[in-house]
Amino acid sequence: MHAGRPRLTRTIPVEEEILERVDENPETSVKLLERQVRVSKSTINRVFTEQLIRPCHIQPVQELLPHDLPARLQFSQIIQQYRADDMDFHKKIFIENEKQLWNRIQNAVQELQNEETLRRVHFNFLCRIDFCINENGGHFEHL
Repeated sequence: MHAGRPRLTRTIPVEEEILERVDENPETSVKLLERQVRVSKSTINRVFTEQLIRPCHIQPVQELLPHDLPARLQFSQIIQQYRADDMDFHKKIFIENEKQLWNRIQNAVQELQNEETLRRVHFNFLCRIDFCINENGGHFEHL
């Protein structure tokens, strides 16, 4: 039983169409459903919420190519060596909580105010530009 204004767009046939389309293709996006069924995103999300459906979030990743393997293998071997030398190495590169993240950001901002740090960053940037020029952009092939 509903109180208030009658539903204009979220009718039973519309809800059924949304659910049928999701059954046909569980990976369909809310945007696509909006266009196909001609209802708002909030209507689709309400139907999902009532039916305990979670929208699919596709996360694109870089395509791995055969020539990527040596660099990835080398990277993993370097990380393994760092771990062998220092068992706490992962704590230095991974952030465990939000407070640690904020502390690292604040420390980085304070460090940027140091004139010597700015000189090192500038020098490093120039070295990277030289490397890019010398490699003829080859290290960007995967992009």
